[in-house]
Amino acid sequence: MTNQALEFCRAYHAQYEATQRFVAELNERDLLADNSTEIRLTDDRKIQMQGYKVIDREKFEKLPDNVFLDWRAKNWLPIAYAHMTSLSNWPAVLQRAADRAAEVQGAA
Repeated sequence: MTNQALEFCRAYHAQYEATQRFVAELNERDLLADNSTEIRLTDDRKIQMQGYKVIDREKFEKLPDNVFLDWRAKNWLPIAYAHMTSLSNWPAVLQRAADRAAEVQGAA
């Protein structure tokens, strides 16, 4: 069990370091942009999210071919594309959270 815990810690640390390298590269290439989102829920309430960064799709699409190929070799492209795809899911995620909160309040 101790070996499994140590292996988990090693893997976690390796993923942490890989994430740090990826984010450093995003920063170095000035690909991160400040973002905020206002979402109107189905009951007309608004949720405002601020203070987070996203990959700037226009800048990303202008990456030089050699950088793109390097990122492919490092397996960073799936991460970047998953991030950009996930941005369109925020409204649905926040609506679900609001619906659950309303259910909990209604049950109390």
